[in-house]
Amino acid sequence: MMGVGKELSEMSLEELWELFPIFLVAHNDKWNVFYKEMENFLKNILSECPVKRISHIGSTAISGI
Repeated sequence: MMGVGKELSEMSLEELWELFPIFLVAHNDKWNVFYKEMENFLKNILSECPVKRISHIGSTAISGI
């Protein structure tokens, strides 16, 4: 695998794309439900940490695009 042992800031775009591929797919209304479940899970396990905000961003947060 490319990029093994490197910091993310040291990797080329090609290496980053291999590690973090992006797939374009049709919108799924369940993504908002999945986000809410994950948000609740994170708030629970991080309840003793000073988390300022958890946000749902990107195209998965916007239906119709």
